[in-house]
Order: sequence, then C-alpha cells, then structure tokens
Amino acid sequence: MAYAEPSKVKKTILNRLFDSLAWLLVLVLLFWQAPRWWKTYQRQGMPLNQVEVYAFDGDPLLLPQIGGKSILVFWASWCGPCQAQLSMLSNAYKNGDFQKEAIYLVNLGEDKKIVESYLKENPSPFRIYLSRDSSAWKEFEVLATPTILFILPNGVIDYATTGLSPLLNYRIKSFLK
Repeated sequence: MAYAEPSKVKKTILNRLFDSLAWLLVLVLLFWQAPRWWKTYQRQGMPLNQVEVYAFDGDPLLLPQIGGKSILVFWASWCGPCQAQLSMLSNAYKNGDFQKEAIYLVNLGEDKKIVESYLKENPSPFRIYLSRDSSAWKEFEVLATPTILFILPNGVIDYATTGLSPLLNYRIKSFLK
C-alpha cells in the first residue's frame, strides 16, 4: 500500500484550511454588507426631497434637479473606493462615453480646504458640491461611500448603488440615453 508523503499531506491540509478560511471571509463580508445592500435596493422607486448643497464659489443648488435625469455621487477624499470610482468616471468622460452635465459629485461634508487640496492632486471634470451640514447625506440616507443615486426627471430614485461599481460607466451611459 502506498502512502502519501508527509509534506504533500501538509500542503493538502493547508490548502483546505486556506480555502475554508477564504470562503468564511466571503460569507462574513456578504453577511456584513447585506443590510446595506438591502436598504439601498429598497430605496429604488422612492421620491426624494430637494436638499441645498453648495458649489465651491458658495452658490447654492437644490439637488436633485427636477426636470432632467441626474446622477448624484456621494464621496469623500479619504475614501479609497471613492478615489477609484472618481478616476474611472473621469476617464470615461475624457473618452467621450457620456456628458458631465447630469453628474453631481457631493462631498461628505469635509472642509472646503481639504476638498480643494484633494482636487489639486486629482482634478475632476465634474461639478463638485459640498454638503456643509451633511443634510444631503441625511436626507438621501447615504450609509457608505461611494453611494451613487440615479434620479429620474420627477425626482424618483431609479437605481442606487453603494461601494465601488465596476459597471458604473456602462450604467451611466444607459441611463443618460
């Protein structure tokens, strides 16, 4: 009868252990994120109240803009997934994938100087707005960054997503058609 070498048995046990731990990590992450995803999904089809945000020059703007489709991207300068998402959006815009007029980037409520410093290093072609007292975040029930809301002309949420979304550029192109 042939026996397996002890080193091969060790590798097999370690591989199984690693696979089990990897699956456990995936399940924990899904369980942890599930309530956030469910809440985001439930918001689709809900009307939004307009909230005042401020451009860099201090001019107020009510969001969402009623009468046209709009996309609200809630972000923060310290958020790694936000930085990646904003970079993908900027590249898609530069490639001519979509127009920027309907896209509004709303910062978490960071100090204007922090946002300006971030934008010097990472310029954005999109309009940046500040939610000074975080009222936009509260009204739109933003639980994590980035959160992206696709708003219909009547102010109703068509689609909402939280976290880094690799298919966001495709969804924006389809939505803005």
